[in-house]
Amino acid sequence: MTFYDITSTYFYSESCPLSAHGYSRDDQPDKVQILIGVVTSYEGYPIKHYVFEGNTKDDTTVQEVIKELKKKFNIEETTFVGDRGMITKLNLDKLVEKSYGYIMGVKTYQDEICQMLLSKNMLEEKDFEEHKKLKIQEKNGIVKEFLKWKCKDILKLKEVLVKKEKLRILEDKIEGLTNN
Repeated sequence: MTFYDITSTYFYSESCPLSAHGYSRDDQPDKVQILIGVVTSYEGYPIKHYVFEGNTKDDTTVQEVIKELKKKFNIEETTFVGDRGMITKLNLDKLVEKSYGYIMGVKTYQDEICQMLLSKNMLEEKDFEEHKKLKIQEKNGIVKEFLKWKCKDILKLKEVLVKKEKLRILEDKIEGLTNN
């Protein structure tokens, strides 16, 4: 398992060639900064550090890190752990392409897919694994499952009663969707 995170540090001068104005984690938007990324092992030992220009977006750094883990360090199997700022479809595709597992954090109240995955009808108590007073469950979001859940959620919110047969027709149409 590898952990990857980014922080920033700001400068009072403009003499650093990598410094630039960017998203300030330090509430210093008027100061130039650089980004510092660190990859560690699950024990917390640093594997590699990176220094990026101060206006670099977090999610754009992930692909470089993934490529280097595979190429330079010959890491064939890992679970990449990152925060919500690193989630993009392209980054997840690259992780899957390298056969890496991943854990990416998202804020539950901001993400409807999390609401679906955490809704009581989707999770069963027997599927949880206990670890240090935490309940852990692996759950993959499937677009078609999300669409079915979202339709039902909207109908419930709008207090629209739909016969089971009609709901089944809607679910069948969703199942028949393709990328074409």
